[in-house]
Amino acid sequence: MSRKQKITGALLIGLTILGGLLYRTAPVQDALMRAGVAAIVSRAPETFDGLQVVVCGSASPLGNNPDRAQACIAVMTPEHFFLVDVGARSPMRIGQAQLPMNRLTAVMLTHFHSDHIAGLADVNLASWVAGRQASMPVYGPQGVATVVAGFNQAYRLDRGYRTAHHGEALLPAVAGPMTAQTFQPGLVWQDGDMTVTSFLVDHHPIDPAVGYRFDYRGRSVVISGDTNASDNLFAAAAGADIVFHDALARDSLDIMQNAMAEAGRSSIAQIIADVTDYHADTRTLEDAAKAAGEDLWRMPMPDSMWSIMKSEIADMKNTGSRGGGSITAALFLKQFVDESVEWSHVDLAGPVWDDKKGGATGYGAALFAAWVSSFKK
Repeated sequence: MSRKQKITGALLIGLTILGGLLYRTAPVQDALMRAGVAAIVSRAPETFDGLQVVVCGSASPLGNNPDRAQACIAVMTPEHFFLVDVGARSPMRIGQAQLPMNRLTAVMLTHFHSDHIAGLADVNLASWVAGRQASMPVYGPQGVATVVAGFNQAYRLDRGYRTAHHGEALLPAVAGPMTAQTFQPGLVWQDGDMTVTSFLVDHHPIDPAVGYRFDYRGRSVVISGDTNASDNLFAAAAGADIVFHDALARDSLDIMQNAMAEAGRSSIAQIIADVTDYHADTRTLEDAAKAAGEDLWRMPMPDSMWSIMKSEIADMKNTGSRGGGSITAALFLKQFVDESVEWSHVDLAGPVWDDKKGGATGYGAALFAAWVSSFKK
């Protein structure tokens, strides 16, 4: 090694040590924090035109992964912002997604299991602090008034403290309590562009339990809530652009149930067994494909494909390159599914279009219809 190389190496080592020491000093740490906070708060909200849906939570109530939030789906347009269910940890996911809490239109509850309502108080507080000036409406079937009254009573003192501390101008007391809006299945909410309707679903013995359909300027989304498949849901989903349907990973639950039973935890084993009779079952997907006459084939998700997903500014890209697109799309979605949940990603991008004929094939429509129909009792 030459003298010049030795000197250069020594300088590099010295600079590395100096940089490490400086990094740990308070002025440098403060400067990095100021830059990081400025980058976050100055980030402009994403603009879009149309109907947008964000899954803020999809975890099972039996899951214990702190990175997973329970049931919550956001439905947004430039003028509207609805939250369908707000389970535990979903307020954190809403905040991380930087959803516009200052303009929250309403919360829509499908039913009153704890994993669908646990985040209600935090959502109310977040939208109040963000600038909401009127009471937050909470829509739901019969029973919603009891739920809302309970939360309002439990957090009455907290609201008083915050208004007293921050002032009426910032946190007006009138906007603190939530307002329950009880409805019968049918039309729930409407303005010139958006129509929200509800329909009964089969989550027996939970009664009533509902799903929702959102129609906006010719586009539509249906959210089933917790349910077995039902005729009401099929009717509500007719012509919808996308359906978010409850799905139970039966194989995974069977393993969990057997393990609990063998470990002598009979109460938990019984609860897991009971869960299986009021959710739709994912195991029927391949059978439904055969019945519909539409082929399905499994694709591998090798870890090596992650190299395509690397991003310079985030944990990962939301899409990879065109090559291996189906696999990278599945790898991306996998990050949002609890490890205990069995799931399927049906990629329609390729077979849905026929280049030779120059038109749509309709692939996936019959498969979805047959799969959902297979849930019917």
